[in-house]
Amino acid sequence: MDEIRVGDAERSDALDRLGTLFADGYLDVGEFEERTGQAAVARTRGELSVLFDDLPADPVALEQRTPPEVELEEKLAAKKKMDRAQVITGVAGAAAFFVLQMGLDLDYAWVVWPITGLLMIAWYAVFDISDEEDDVLEELLEKDRAERAERLKLAAERRKELGK
Repeated sequence: MDEIRVGDAERSDALDRLGTLFADGYLDVGEFEERTGQAAVARTRGELSVLFDDLPADPVALEQRTPPEVELEEKLAAKKKMDRAQVITGVAGAAAFFVLQMGLDLDYAWVVWPITGLLMIAWYAVFDISDEEDDVLEELLEKDRAERAERLKLAAERRKELGK
């Protein structure tokens, strides 16, 4: 099987996979450039498969992580859910206010705003995230987004250099 020739579609798939692994932090810039160069000129399946021999097929399973990693992942997931819940609460609060104020012309529609604020604060207790944790988790999420965006940008540039 390793001696079967590959076409542009298989080389392109390999470049996509390398780009994803690079963006996820499994390869550094030097390794990524070296492997994408090899993938771009690969002639056989064996030449492509050797590029992935030391890389995971799937991300690390949760049960293989250490307890601090698991706790951090759980907190980050809770933070993301809490952020979504707060956005939904804010939008629902604004919609309720405008329906009550404009649609039903109620004088006490302003009560929606304090209730919405209390619900926004309550989400911290529901998801068990303190203010300090929220700040740290937000910094971690922002750092991860910035690093991933930079790696994706480098991967796209490399792909463009290779003409693929």
